Amino acid sequence: MRPVSELVPDILRFPYAVITPDGRWFDHGDKPERDWQDALRSLLDRHRDRTAVAMDCHC
Repeated sequence: MRPVSELVPDILRFPYAVITPDGRWFDHGDKPERDWQDALRSLLDRHRDRTAVAMDCHC
């Protein structure tokens, strides 16, 4: 867990999906990598006052 405002720029290449505080799901899907990174930057900018929680699941 970390405040979104404290995330390092390299974090943009790692998440496959992001769930926003209003419950909306955004994922990499078939988007080109650059489009996904742009979408992540936009999401993080809009939610700078929130906390990011990372979870890595393996089945």
